[in-house]
Amino acid sequence: MEQSSFPVQYDYPVSDYYRNHILNAYNLAKTDKWWAAVLLIRDPKTSRPFIALYQWQRNETGWKTQKRFTFKRATEVKRVSQVMQEFMRELD
Repeated sequence: MEQSSFPVQYDYPVSDYYRNHILNAYNLAKTDKWWAAVLLIRDPKTSRPFIALYQWQRNETGWKTQKRFTFKRATEVKRVSQVMQEFMRELD
């Protein structure tokens, strides 16, 4: 797993509100037209970290967010991870 320390070296196309608050990031996939990543971000208002899954699409003006999903509690991440592990068995 690639890991970065603050500040993250990659210029992730997130809002200016979060741009300087990325604590860590992992690229899931990146092509010329699509980019998916998991970001650990510290909320500027509350100083609490959260996990965000992003999918961006490149158009003529640059990278635009297509999907974003956030987790603010470890219990949420754990439950989603458990369900994904169960569903993953169906993929083989």
